[in-house]
Amino acid sequence: MPIRKSPSGAYVVPSDLSSLPSLPAVLGTSDGSSFEYLEVDAPGGVASVSSVVAQSSRLLALEPSIGASSQNVRALGAALPKRDRTVTIFQAGHGWATNAGGSANLNDTTDFVFGSQSASITTDGAATAKTLKLVGFTAANAATWSPVIAIKVDDQTHLAAMQLYLGDTNLANHYKWEFKSTTTAKWVTSGDWVVIVLAWGDATVVGAPSRAAITDGQFRAVDDAAGTVTMHCNLLGFIPEQTVYPNGVVSFSFDDAYSSQYTDARAILDLYGFSATAFVILEYLGVGGRLTLAQCKALRDFSRWSICGHATTGAVHAARFTSLTAAQLDVEFQALKRWCADNGFDGRVAAYPGGEYNATVLEKTAEYFLGARTVFQAVDTLPPSNAVKLRTAGYLTSATLPATITAAIDAAYAGKNWLHIVGHSIVAVPAVSTDYSIANFQTIVDYAATKGIAVATIGDVLSQRLYAAF
Repeated sequence: MPIRKSPSGAYVVPSDLSSLPSLPAVLGTSDGSSFEYLEVDAPGGVASVSSVVAQSSRLLALEPSIGASSQNVRALGAALPKRDRTVTIFQAGHGWATNAGGSANLNDTTDFVFGSQSASITTDGAATAKTLKLVGFTAANAATWSPVIAIKVDDQTHLAAMQLYLGDTNLANHYKWEFKSTTTAKWVTSGDWVVIVLAWGDATVVGAPSRAAITDGQFRAVDDAAGTVTMHCNLLGFIPEQTVYPNGVVSFSFDDAYSSQYTDARAILDLYGFSATAFVILEYLGVGGRLTLAQCKALRDFSRWSICGHATTGAVHAARFTSLTAAQLDVEFQALKRWCADNGFDGRVAAYPGGEYNATVLEKTAEYFLGARTVFQAVDTLPPSNAVKLRTAGYLTSATLPATITAAIDAAYAGKNWLHIVGHSIVAVPAVSTDYSIANFQTIVDYAATKGIAVATIGDVLSQRLYAAF
């Protein structure tokens, strides 16, 4: 039974859902459009009518590809890695041990997301490393798999380092990942369980570890000597590498609707048939030095760009989404989606103004978008750890050297990962920090084309359903 569109522009879910297949499903609308993967979390199939209607009530006048995909948006929260690649979820008898100093609860039955318990370590407040370690577990063959962990940090105020080691020979040979956030908006947010897929290319390598024979693991936390830090651990495992982009993928995106995105960035990308995503501030369209609506439509029609909303006004952009209440975010996101629908634009994804978000922003973003881009500077994995917290290793400022970005392209290519390259204004001579030179941008695009890495818009990558692998 189709979804109908009300006179107000809202898509209304019918009361009889019995004929619908198990989700994900493509649901048709009476006006000939369709939702792409309208999903509601529900074990075994379609959720209750009330939950679907509650979800659809927020989809006021949205374009057909709303794509509220629970898997794409919620990342890995609903699924463990395949059992033969799960090292531990830290249940009773897990065997992991901690070092001296600080404190630990190796069987925490009060705070967990997998199983019925987790393990936690607390530093001593004197900058001494606190570890949770197991040596000699059954060798894990991760030659074509990526590490995945679930952790929680109670309060990051005094966090100096947060790391994972994987290797062999009592970690004499190891890979080491540092996942402490250095940006204002922390990727691992205080007080929240976070699932992270790690890229092998981001690891520091010591000795000669083999991805095909991982036998040792260690979580490590260090404080700043001004207070303690508690880290909870509830998963270490591996998920299969995706095969949709066997050499990784690059997504170019541009913020704030500068006219040079049409006059200069587009011209360079067009040489290779590359598309990009433009996140526009609606109020700025048609203002001097900014994109016009006609240019946005030309980017869509001739260069296959994805046009999405960044903010409705300059004031909202300057204040950041974090300044808005949940109700105000509903209004903001509905306006962005409505503008995209009215003008025939994509609108499947968002970009946080200033890269800033909080729990409320993340929750609301997940209701309206397939995903959202941050400015957390790291290469993202495929699938991403969290589609509403996409990581950006290629953030362009006037000081960014082309070699930095070409190295990131190499890393994404080698690791089969996802590189976001983000710019603002592409100009002959940069005058402010968000400007990037035409010559340097040309060098980066030329290199991506020569390398042979795939280039796709953010929405197109997320729509590949990369989570089907597990």
